[in-house]
Amino acid sequence: MRTEKLSAEECRNLVENLYRTPVLQSKGVNRFYIHQNQKIEMVYVSQTKPSRYGKAKWDYAFFHTFGVDVIEEIVNHGCNFILLDYVEGRKIQVGVKDLFWLFQHNSRIKGKRKEWSIDIVVKEENGHYFYTSYEQKNTEKRLTVLL
Repeated sequence: MRTEKLSAEECRNLVENLYRTPVLQSKGVNRFYIHQNQKIEMVYVSQTKPSRYGKAKWDYAFFHTFGVDVIEEIVNHGCNFILLDYVEGRKIQVGVKDLFWLFQHNSRIKGKRKEWSIDIVVKEENGHYFYTSYEQKNTEKRLTVLL
C-alpha cells in the first residue's frame, strides 16, 4: 500500500508503459506529451485514492472534481485521460463518451466564481467498476474497466 502520490518521474514512467511510447515533454505530474496518431498529444494523469483510505463519508474507488477548462484541455489535446488510484495502483482511462456521460450526470456549478465542474466518481460493485452520480439519489451508472 502506497501512502503518497506518484512523483513526476513515476507518472512519466506510467505513461510510457501504458502508451508504449516515450514522453517527449512533461509539465508537472499531470501533463505528459507523446507522439500518437501522427501528432503530439497530451496524456493527463489524475491521482486519487479510494475513500477507505481517506475521510470520505461514502464509498468510492475513484473520485476527482475537474473544472470544465481542464476537461476542455484534455479533449483538445487527444483525450488521453488516466485516473490513477495511487494507493492500490489501479488505473482507468476516461474516454470522450465517458466525459459526455459524466457531464450529463455529474456536472454542477461550483466555487466562488460559479464555474462549471465535473465530478468523476467510480464505484466498485462485485468486481466491476462503474461511473456513478455524485448525487446519492441518482442511480444511473456507466461501466468502465481497469487498465
